[in-house]
Amino acid sequence: MQIRYTLDGGEPTLGSSLYEKAFKATESLNIRAALFDKDGKKAGNMTVGNRLRYVRFESSLTTGKPVSASSVGGTPEAPEKAEFAADGWVDETKFWGTIPAPQWWKVDLQKEYSVDRVQVVPLFDGSRYYQYTVDVSTDDKAWTQVADASKNTTPGTEKGYMHKFAPTKARYIRVNVLKNSDNPATHLVEVRAWEAGK
Repeated sequence: MQIRYTLDGGEPTLGSSLYEKAFKATESLNIRAALFDKDGKKAGNMTVGNRLRYVRFESSLTTGKPVSASSVGGTPEAPEKAEFAADGWVDETKFWGTIPAPQWWKVDLQKEYSVDRVQVVPLFDGSRYYQYTVDVSTDDKAWTQVADASKNTTPGTEKGYMHKFAPTKARYIRVNVLKNSDNPATHLVEVRAWEAGK
């Protein structure tokens, strides 16, 4: 008997990967497995499947910094706090959200940096996409747009969208969420930023 498996949610066949030992996941998986006998026939008609959620932490300039938002949604049992989008974790169970779009989310880096890239991770499910723009400011009054995803139609993943640009002075970063292709709500799982050259 042998176990064959897939990591994309597809039905396992005799040509699928053979399970020989434990392995580490580096991203979310939709694993399915089936048992095959010595003649290559599936043992029984059942395939076991499970979606495994990969949760990862990475510190950046935004981690743990003060945040604000145009509004906040959720319920007392399932809050959608603005600070979840700057806690360093990509965890689809903890996100900022509100309704309806458009809405904005902002982080105060607490001092000025020369920033050259921002990662935006909206809520992801493999099919929905978000449209948004990213602005930076040194004084929370005059804003410069550094990323324009207002026409994005690529479905999101836990890797989000990385935006690279010329080094720009910033103390504040604002994400203006314009559209969610799935429903009227806005969601951000994480927003990260890095100092130029680091």
